[in-house]
Amino acid sequence: MIDEHQILDQEPREKWRREIDAYHALLDLVRNIPDLSRVEQHALAFIIEDLRQHAPEHWEEEAAALTGTLRRTKESEGATGLTWALAQEFARRYDATLAQLQLQEQKSVRQENLDILRTRLASDLETLKTANQEGRRVPIGSVVLEHVPPWFQYV
Repeated sequence: MIDEHQILDQEPREKWRREIDAYHALLDLVRNIPDLSRVEQHALAFIIEDLRQHAPEHWEEEAAALTGTLRRTKESEGATGLTWALAQEFARRYDATLAQLQLQEQKSVRQENLDILRTRLASDLETLKTANQEGRRVPIGSVVLEHVPPWFQYV
């Protein structure tokens, strides 16, 4: 018997197929990292969504190029180098998004919260840099749930 919910869930999954495929290409690079968290998976999804938002006409080519660059980083520097490269990529993109939101926000309380997030992001990146220099695997990043793309629920 076909479950009605399965049919309904297939439509959104197909709608977001390209984004999900690009996400899975990135995720495949980090699959062998045993402690990869759900939060880090959100960060990977954010990177794909940011590419899509900023280059709607050729984001897939940019995602493939980024994945290729990261694959080479993994081959030459291992998981430690890969997670550091992903952490930098995520931080750069997320900071730009937070800065844009901060400029658009009308409520001063929300502007202050966004500023705090940006400050924390910069501080976290410095901590991660030190950890990477010590040869440790670093967390890729964390994103506020409201910034996780809607298609992530279908991955």
